[in-house]
Amino acid sequence: STLGQSNDPIATASTKFTAEDAHESVEVVFDVDTTELAGKSLVCYETLKTDGSDEIIVSHEDPQDESQTMHVPSISTTLTDQNGMHQVTGESTVLLVDKVSYQNLMPHSTYQLEGTLMDKQTNRPIKGADGTDIHESVVFTTQDADGTAEVKIEVPIDLVAGKDIVAFERLCKNDIVLVAHENLKDVAQTVSIRRPTSTPEAKYTSTPKSGTTKNDTKKSGSTTSEP
Repeated sequence: STLGQSNDPIATASTKFTAEDAHESVEVVFDVDTTELAGKSLVCYETLKTDGSDEIIVSHEDPQDESQTMHVPSISTTLTDQNGMHQVTGESTVLLVDKVSYQNLMPHSTYQLEGTLMDKQTNRPIKGADGTDIHESVVFTTQDADGTAEVKIEVPIDLVAGKDIVAFERLCKNDIVLVAHENLKDVAQTVSIRRPTSTPEAKYTSTPKSGTTKNDTKKSGSTTSEP
């Protein structure tokens, strides 16, 4: 058996078996690292031979056969505030929105996205007031193989002020991680939280009323003699 894209095999595997009946099923297992295959679709080509012979009895090699095809998903993410900004200043809390673009999923299927906020400087998850990692998840159903979904996370500003925050995302199905996007150097995944700046107190000075001068003011009870 050969696994790969059209005219580009990436792995081969074989299984020996002894037929007990005319109609049976046999499994062929591939051990493949799909890290570099994200977003691609792989097709399995099968040939059947008798043991010890190179003569092919029958083969099944159809690149259009969906039952022979494995779709490897991929995701990319963009983290901003709710206004689409990467530079954020807040007073109490900040709402971060991680927009995840996905490719090569099964249409009309349910998946889960799990987002975790990371401190870029320390490469550690940002902790909440209770000491647990700040993360959020969302369940969504695809309409097409490619699309977008959003994970929203609200964070107290005093926990993240002055930090560069990076969103790590995992795409799961049935509690199995299908693909992850966890890159501290990805600018699109990064938001910088600025410390709120205090406004200096305004100084006020009194101004004499219009049309009056110091010479117009007389002490109470004083008189002026005329010649």
